[in-house]
Formats: sequence, C-alpha cells, structure tokens
Amino acid sequence: MHGSCHIQGGVTLIGAGFYRPSSGNLNLVEPNGAGVTNTIGRAELAAIAAAISHDHIHIATDSLSSLL
Repeated sequence: MHGSCHIQGGVTLIGAGFYRPSSGNLNLVEPNGAGVTNTIGRAELAAIAAAISHDHIHIATDSLSSLL
C-alpha cells in the first residue's frame, strides 16, 4: 500500500495504490479527498480498503497509524 500527497499548481493532490507481487498488478486508487479530508492518511486508508475489497489479506504499509 502506498499513499502520496503533492502540490501541483498550488493544489494539493493525493493518490494511492496497492501492488500484488504474485500477479505483478498495480492497482491505482482515487481517495476522493477534498479540503481538510485531502490528506496522505486518507490516501493510505483508501489503498488498504481497496486491497481488502479485492480479497487481499496480507497487507504491508509504511503507515502505522492506518493499522491501529
């Protein structure tokens, strides 16, 4: 899992994705944040939720707060 946040043209953009090593598939996720909900934490959680909804049960993330 990974979420990212960057500023482009003065606008904060977030995105996320998850990778399945066994198939080599990379799935991109649109976290749909706006205003105060446009955060990297939201992006991380969106990637985890998407992975779970695709029946992935082994999840690795660099976001400890998303696992608590």
